[in-house]
Amino acid sequence: MEAMQGVHHFLEYYGCGKQHACHYIVMELADASVAKLLQRSEMGKFSLSTSAYFAYNFVEALKKLHKA
Repeated sequence: MEAMQGVHHFLEYYGCGKQHACHYIVMELADASVAKLLQRSEMGKFSLSTSAYFAYNFVEALKKLHKA
């Protein structure tokens, strides 16, 4: 996660730790999940262009992750 600091497509990572039996990660809060965006869509599904946009950005993020 630290290797992805400041990289487009990835949330900011602030740290992690353990308190008692609980592990935690502190990171930037995302705007909305894909599920919430889908609920907001008028047709109850994404358009082809929106799906293509998500797919493209997902692939770009994976490329950057694999290069890290």
